[in-house]
Amino acid sequence: MANNYRVKVQVEIEECADTTTDGPGKEDIGVFEWVVSAEQARSINECEQIVLRTTHDALRDASGHLLCLSASAPRANCTGAVFVGCGRRARTPKQDVVVI
Repeated sequence: MANNYRVKVQVEIEECADTTTDGPGKEDIGVFEWVVSAEQARSINECEQIVLRTTHDALRDASGHLLCLSASAPRANCTGAVFVGCGRRARTPKQDVVVI
């Protein structure tokens, strides 16, 4: 029985004819896509920020999904957290904590 997890991250940047979007959009669990203009893609600074924001959303979504599926992690390690997509919501005394 496996007790370890493999984490894979692959960034694809390809030319397309799709309409640009305002930000990352979820395609599947841990998969996000953002269609940007040619001008944005040609700027290393803008492109880097777009890639970082998109991968950040994907990583948080995948990590949250893993926590939701784990039998022991939500109870043992995530007390007081909000699990988006799992139907669990708890409030900490000071504020909501989001784990996605």
